[in-house]
Amino acid sequence: MLSSIIGAQEPIVSDTPFTSPVIPDSVLVVKPIHSKFPLLDSIRNPASIRKEIYPSEAITRVIFQEEIPQRDLPSVKQIQYRTNRQGNWKFWALSLIIFFLAAVRLFNIKRFDAIIMAATDMGLNVKSWLEKGPNYLLTSFLIFLGFVGSLSLFAVSYAERRGLIEKGVDFEVFLKIAGFVTLVYIAKILLNFFIGALFKMLDLATLFIFNAISINNLIGLLLLAFNLVYIYVPGYDMARIIAALAIIIILVGFIFRTLKNLLLGIEVMKYPTIYLFTYLCAFEIFPWFIVFKLYLNTWFN
Repeated sequence: MLSSIIGAQEPIVSDTPFTSPVIPDSVLVVKPIHSKFPLLDSIRNPASIRKEIYPSEAITRVIFQEEIPQRDLPSVKQIQYRTNRQGNWKFWALSLIIFFLAAVRLFNIKRFDAIIMAATDMGLNVKSWLEKGPNYLLTSFLIFLGFVGSLSLFAVSYAERRGLIEKGVDFEVFLKIAGFVTLVYIAKILLNFFIGALFKMLDLATLFIFNAISINNLIGLLLLAFNLVYIYVPGYDMARIIAALAIIIILVGFIFRTLKNLLLGIEVMKYPTIYLFTYLCAFEIFPWFIVFKLYLNTWFN
């Protein structure tokens, strides 16, 4: 400091290079300033005001987890291997129906052919059929069992391909459908006889029942051939065509049976048309409308 005051070392100081380090004598210390009015300062700060008004603004992602009830799953030791449900029961059921109808025709060739041809006979006389004896009734009943089996087998296969039931169902489903169809026709026969006896139209009820059984016997034989192709056809499009043809045959048989009952009731039984139409609506048309409605629901769903 003395040298710089008297200027004795001025040339030496001026020749010192610029890059030489300069060590400061003291470091500036910045002391925090504490405000005396913190409330006013927070009001003046817009960030503080926004934080108080919108406390949830900083939340950018919210995850809502729905509570799902937990299922009590079995342990590994409790799980049993399921049997292969896609067995060959359809093959055996179809073979049993074929051999059953073949045996019925083998032992009753004339009666079998006469009963099948009666489905298309427009000049049918029920009294002549009843006078032929119980063998014709027994043969017709046995053929009707073949119709129940063919219809039930087609219903199971159709429901599987349409996804209405699980594929590869057990033989019990076939038996349940066959039992249901049998109960429906038994109820229909009993109800026809009851209404016929109540309104003194027993001959007309007998005619309608005989026509229904004879035409269903013919449909059962046709469905047996369709089942043989429908169950084992590989292509999906071909299966749909076969199923559509089978359903068309069932509907044509129903329409033909209704027209035949109406014509025979007018020509043979000499009943008024209004009575016949009312009877057919109650026992033929209305039940089939219910079946058709259920079919449409399953078709479009």
